[in-house]
Amino acid sequence: MKIKQTKPKTSTKKIIITVIVLVILICGYTGFALKQDLWPFKSQTTISQAEKDAANNFPATSTKGDTPIVDTSDPTKDNAPVQNTDQVPVNQSLSATITQLEEKGSTIYFSAAISGTSDPGTCVVNFTNPNDKPVTKQVSGTVKNGAVACGPIEISNLEFSYLGDWAVDFHFYTAGKQTSISDTINIR
Repeated sequence: MKIKQTKPKTSTKKIIITVIVLVILICGYTGFALKQDLWPFKSQTTISQAEKDAANNFPATSTKGDTPIVDTSDPTKDNAPVQNTDQVPVNQSLSATITQLEEKGSTIYFSAAISGTSDPGTCVVNFTNPNDKPVTKQVSGTVKNGAVACGPIEISNLEFSYLGDWAVDFHFYTAGKQTSISDTINIR
């Protein structure tokens, strides 16, 4: 007499559930890895900040400590050199005046006037406090009545995580030279 052996049947339901769980786990890991920048199959090409700025037709800007780095050469030239603020010579014929520096509601307002040029140039205002990261804004100047105006620049007070006194350094760059002025503001 033969004894019939039965093989244990694998339930199709169990296989389907296992496959679904595996697919969900793989999708979950992929989403997490992409969000956390842990994806192992990243492109080997990286784009520098200077290349991103050039692609957007903006002057190259960055920060080194509390000193902004600004491209002060002719913006129409390719591969223009980038200089640290301390390396840009001061133009004695330029003069900067802060015309507005105040906090109204939840916004900081900054404006400046430049005399001695009719070139719009580049305006950079840098707010620094030893207890927080610097807040830097850059705009192009506008020519009004033969003088250059910078601003108004509006900055949300949410960009300042520390309340109290902040040093305000303003620099105006044109034709490879600069002028600057400093002040303070109490952010509440």
